[in-house]
Amino acid sequence: MSNKVVSCILMCLAAVSLVSCRHSVNEEPVNEGIGPDGELPAPLPRAKRTILIYAIAANSLSSNLDDDMNEILQGAAQVDLDNYRLLIYKVQTDYTTENNRSKPELVQLVKTASGYGYKTVAKYNSKYPSTLPERISTVISNAVTVAPADEYGIIFWSHSDAWRPSPTWTDDVRRSFGQDFDAQTRTYYYCETADLADAVPDGLAKFIWFDSCYMANIESAYEFRGKCSCYIGSCTELQGAGMPYDITLPILLGEKGDVVKAAKATFDYYNDRNKVVTMSVMDMRHIERMADATAAAYAGFEPLPQDASLQVYSRGSYSSPLYDFGQYTRMVADCDGSDISSFQQAIDDFVVYAAASQYDFRGVRIVPEYYSGLSCHLYRMTDSRDDRMYRTIDWYRRVYPNDDPIYE
Repeated sequence: MSNKVVSCILMCLAAVSLVSCRHSVNEEPVNEGIGPDGELPAPLPRAKRTILIYAIAANSLSSNLDDDMNEILQGAAQVDLDNYRLLIYKVQTDYTTENNRSKPELVQLVKTASGYGYKTVAKYNSKYPSTLPERISTVISNAVTVAPADEYGIIFWSHSDAWRPSPTWTDDVRRSFGQDFDAQTRTYYYCETADLADAVPDGLAKFIWFDSCYMANIESAYEFRGKCSCYIGSCTELQGAGMPYDITLPILLGEKGDVVKAAKATFDYYNDRNKVVTMSVMDMRHIERMADATAAAYAGFEPLPQDASLQVYSRGSYSSPLYDFGQYTRMVADCDGSDISSFQQAIDDFVVYAAASQYDFRGVRIVPEYYSGLSCHLYRMTDSRDDRMYRTIDWYRRVYPNDDPIYE
């Protein structure tokens, strides 16, 4: 959501530490999620679809989550809650607690005597950050147990920053999703993208939707191969309000669960109001063919010239810019004479919906012919902090030549 990068910079300036989920609160086992009475309630009758929103809002987005949950209530009347169910895992800022965050809980959208509301399904130990992969996998398991369905969707809701390293990245700590603030330790906890993907069971989700910034990047999408049929996100930041749930919820919890229609509705909502927005939907059945075509294009890889002019989707100078994936790949292939013949067909099949407003958050025009719906890193083959981190991710090892002189 909008200003996530800015908020991250401010956190650094305030000397607030960022800690990887892999290196935090690991002296004790993670407390399993439990129901209100000490155990999960009995499973509901099997539904056609269950959607889980995993919302980490113990940060600057706490009030935005309140707004989104109100939007959900507004759209609930258009949903058949007997056959289509919504669960929300949420943690928010709460200044009445010692660590300034609420007790995490899993709630279900339900019909009440007076309309619609939320029923608590499970509560969780607030000592542990919600960015822990063990917590994420536990919540997903709880949702599947409580609300079994023929198919599932997952919406990850929080701050995010594509594949990029956090401001305190080291060789063992990389890629951030979520910011869970603990006032007692003055620490923001986050989850590495690879760990986030590992927390999702293979083949579980019909779709994974990032209602967070910058996640329509090829590097992050590749981490979720085998996890979902469709992957949805934005190349740029998002507006603070995120998805207009009163509009999209009836679509996602409708008979077809049409994610392209929901993505288009999100785009139209902001674009019609002259606000910055980008939306992309990827068909993950084609992710390996996309990788094959990219590897062919990078076969004779040489870093692009320093003066290469590429479309940029990110703002802020603390980390690596995010460039257009399609434009970058074509430029690399043009420079080294690699095979580009299969690339266009692969990206056309992989990116099934892509839309962008006229301008980005910097006020710079997004050129339609350069917009592919995906961003990527401009790899320089250097020992820079960003390139060192980049060489640790699966996408790099899948598509860049193994004879990179500093591959190992």
